[in-house]
Amino acid sequence: MLEDKLRDVNIAGIRKLPAPKKIAEDTPADDSVREVVFRGREQIKRILDGQDKRILMVVGPCSIHDAEKGHEYAQYLQPVSEEVSDRILIVMRTYFEKPRTTIGWPGMVYDPDLNGKGGIEKGLRMSRNLLLAVARMGLPTAAEFAGVLTPQYYGDLVSYAAIGARTSSSRDHRGLASGLSMPVGLKNGTCGSLKKAVDAVAAARSPQIFLGITYEEGTPAEFLTRGNPYSHIVLRGGDNGPNYQEAYVQKVLELQKEAGVDMRIVIDASHANSGKDPMKQPGIVYNVIRQRINGNHRIAGVMVESNLTAGESKTDPGLPWEETKEMIYRVYKMLHWSIASSSMKWRAAGIIMQ
Repeated sequence: MLEDKLRDVNIAGIRKLPAPKKIAEDTPADDSVREVVFRGREQIKRILDGQDKRILMVVGPCSIHDAEKGHEYAQYLQPVSEEVSDRILIVMRTYFEKPRTTIGWPGMVYDPDLNGKGGIEKGLRMSRNLLLAVARMGLPTAAEFAGVLTPQYYGDLVSYAAIGARTSSSRDHRGLASGLSMPVGLKNGTCGSLKKAVDAVAAARSPQIFLGITYEEGTPAEFLTRGNPYSHIVLRGGDNGPNYQEAYVQKVLELQKEAGVDMRIVIDASHANSGKDPMKQPGIVYNVIRQRINGNHRIAGVMVESNLTAGESKTDPGLPWEETKEMIYRVYKMLHWSIASSSMKWRAAGIIMQ
């Protein structure tokens, strides 16, 4: 029949998924987990509002490809987070979805067994279970939403959302960001355009309409949003190189002012800002913290890609844990000294800026 030649021509198979509510009921959050998620969201909002003077640090693997190692990473991160909590709010990266420029592993949600055979339901359950385990340690988490449907499945366990460089110009993703229940950072595109990044945030802060699925039934629905007041720019560099330096930060703040967007920014020390060299990330972080110490309080925080060991990630490489821990403590010292001392004193203490 001709009809058969018009629909699903290149589809090799279809697997129905349970509704988000069903998977959530199978992997439930208790009140202690909800408290960690909610408290994390509120603390991040206060940092973005300027009411909380701490630095936000989103740190962890580029993507979670092994749930056990993700759990192990959280066990290392949690005590360090507590030690520095009066100066730094640490949020663990738990990224389960990866948008790709060409081809590559799409993330745990879509390929949990790393064999190219799919298994989204398994991936969603694994993702929720890891988020639950990390929250039970008291750590808030961050996730990148590459798909517009997945937040219904595990967004209730996430304190901070990211929209990546390859999707921040997408109308659907701007609509999604506009309706998300947590603060959301939209990265500048891979081209590096600051104007497009400001446009993305302006759109996400405005009422939008997008196509999604309902929580209870998992059926298609039209979503009308209020706009997310905690949408903000994440600078990650671009095709022309890094954009974490003071001149770029000032430029994006000027563009935001012209567009009527009043929000602090976050700077990603990885990706094009580091030339994908993970060992350059600490130097970038120190540069950004120096900008903050020198008076630019429009900088709210930083992102760092970090793994237990070098070369562990299935996507971008990350800073090994020992170097990550050293970086966190050094940032803590910088922030501590900046309150009580002049820059001359903290340089004399051996905290040398790069």
